[in-house]
Amino acid sequence: MQPKDIMLYYTAAFFIAALLIMRKNKRKGMLLKMRSDRESQASLASNKGPRTEEPKLKGAQPPERVKPMEMLERPLNVVFNYNGETWDAYEVLGLPAGSSMERVEQAHRESLQRSDPSSHAFMNAALGAIKTQWESYKVSKLS
Repeated sequence: MQPKDIMLYYTAAFFIAALLIMRKNKRKGMLLKMRSDRESQASLASNKGPRTEEPKLKGAQPPERVKPMEMLERPLNVVFNYNGETWDAYEVLGLPAGSSMERVEQAHRESLQRSDPSSHAFMNAALGAIKTQWESYKVSKLS
């Protein structure tokens, strides 16, 4: 074999490999044939015609009998801003959302003992946010 032949074989092998790599099957995304809700409702309405009777309520009361719920619930998460960042006050103190005020104050005392004095202001800001939320809840409950 002469060097000329070896060069020819390597060139042919290179082009075949390049063609196989470039010919890779491109996967197509899955095509879903779905109709939108409007189309399906339009087709149902055109078959039945206009509705004349109201739908029956299963296990529910008619709207005129439903009393509005009193908004005495307080939000579970208390979000506050500190140093340009938004924080959840309960997460800062290591408590589940909506914990009682006693647990909050206990966790605050423990976190002050565990943490570096430079982060005391951060812990105090979290406690202040929770206290503000509790006070606004008490005021709204009384009125």
